[in-house]
Amino acid sequence: MQKFTFTRNDGRGHIHITSAGLPRATAENLEDFLTADVGWDLASVDYQLHEWKKIIQGESEFEGLSGNATEQHLSRNTVTLSSLFDMYDPIEMSATEFMSFLEQFRTAVEKEPFRRGSTAE
Repeated sequence: MQKFTFTRNDGRGHIHITSAGLPRATAENLEDFLTADVGWDLASVDYQLHEWKKIIQGESEFEGLSGNATEQHLSRNTVTLSSLFDMYDPIEMSATEFMSFLEQFRTAVEKEPFRRGSTAE
C-alpha cells in the first residue's frame, strides 16, 4: 500500500499530502477532499471511515458521499473523487487504496493534534 505524509501547513487548515510517486495533480485533488470535506478532526475522519466501510460492503443505501468541495462515488471496486466546482479532473483509486488513505490520515490526526506547521505520517 502507498504511504502518505500529511502536513497541515497554514493557519486556514489546508492539508498538504506527499507520497513517493504520487502525481502532484492527484495529491491536490486528495488535499481538496481532506481540507474541504474532512478536516483535521478525528470525529470527521471516523465518520468518513464508518460511512465508507458501509458503502464498500454494500450496507448503505448510498453509492458515495458528497461534501463541501468534492463528491466521492463507488462503482464496482473504484472510488472516484470529483470536484463539485470542476476545479480538476476526477481521480480514481481502488476502494482498498481509498480506505488505506483514510486510515493513514486518521493515524496522522490521532498522533498529531493540530498545531500550525505540524507534520504527521
